[in-house]
Amino acid sequence: MSSSLISRSPELQRLRDEGYDLDVRDNHLLVKGIAYATVDKTVAVGTLVIALHLTADVAQTAPDHTAWFAGQVPCDSFGQPLNKIINSSSRMERAPGLWVDHYFSSKPKSGLYSGYYEQVSTYAKMLLVHAQAIDPRATATPGAISVVDQSQSVFAYEDSASPRAGLSVPTAKLRGQRIAIVGLGGTGAHLLDLICKTPVTCLDLFDGDRIEQHNAFRYPGAVPFSVLKEAPYKVNYLARVYGEIHTRIQAHAVMVTEVNVRALLNYDTVFVCVDRGAVRELIANTLGGSQVIVIDVGMGVKLNAANEVYAVVRTTVLDGDNWDAAKATLPLGEGGEDDLYNTNAQIGELNALNAILAIEAWKKRCGYYSARKGGYLTTYTTHSSSMASTLGAA
Repeated sequence: MSSSLISRSPELQRLRDEGYDLDVRDNHLLVKGIAYATVDKTVAVGTLVIALHLTADVAQTAPDHTAWFAGQVPCDSFGQPLNKIINSSSRMERAPGLWVDHYFSSKPKSGLYSGYYEQVSTYAKMLLVHAQAIDPRATATPGAISVVDQSQSVFAYEDSASPRAGLSVPTAKLRGQRIAIVGLGGTGAHLLDLICKTPVTCLDLFDGDRIEQHNAFRYPGAVPFSVLKEAPYKVNYLARVYGEIHTRIQAHAVMVTEVNVRALLNYDTVFVCVDRGAVRELIANTLGGSQVIVIDVGMGVKLNAANEVYAVVRTTVLDGDNWDAAKATLPLGEGGEDDLYNTNAQIGELNALNAILAIEAWKKRCGYYSARKGGYLTTYTTHSSSMASTLGAA
């Protein structure tokens, strides 16, 4: 994808036309082969690294005036470090396999470079002038030596949010994950809305129901009235909508039953968002003893005498040594008459909260978030605004 991104971006194409060796990796611009002087008063080549700010897969003005550099300590021709531009020196991984050694900060008088061309060429000249004082043949524009094709991305367009926040490395821990969501009512749709922005390898949706008007009031975004008239299967509608950002979403317009439940063994994590205890139990029994992580979500909603809603939102994680203890917390009944959730009460914010808690639990098990232990049960109670979590086995 780097070639097409560069060709679509006038600033980057200008740099390439002038002989800069450009590459794009995890939404960072890499400018390779830039000559600089070392502490030994010799000439070496390094790589300038700048975060990309994209709009519609076109590079815009960089978010700030800074850059990173991969190489030895850049010096002047006398072997003195260029402290005027070196803000700090510490080896760090900006993205998987993308290591940098120095952080540059040289702010122009305007406060911000006009574009990537000015930013790259300015930093390159600051380095090159000292290298050329040692060897006049030194250059910062060796030509486009190599171009990496990143067309295998799961996204329809580049993820520029992770590098912008410095989160490319933790985000990469989610790659390769095979995810299934069972039940695409309110919570399931919110889960999809969050997971589709991660680089999971596949994201499969299971639900045999068609979309109804009450679903629209619990879904993220706005369901067009024309869609309600069409009444497509939930999974088909959602796969079409979220396929605009993630290209590996598959819709399965079926309910999970004894006939097909074993298909869930093919996933790394299965999110269960159903209101039928029998289905919940079937999935837990079938996947028990496997390597699959099951994250089961749900809520209990009651209406008191004052017509105020009392709700408890639950997230249960079944994995490893905690499986039996976690399964014991699952509600396996079919709900009571005073359970408003079974009558599709409009509680979209609780669906969203339920999804967020489930995503946090999943990301913890992927190593994205730090965690003391893998808690298998988390509940949130609206009445007291309180959260409770049960710690699992070490």
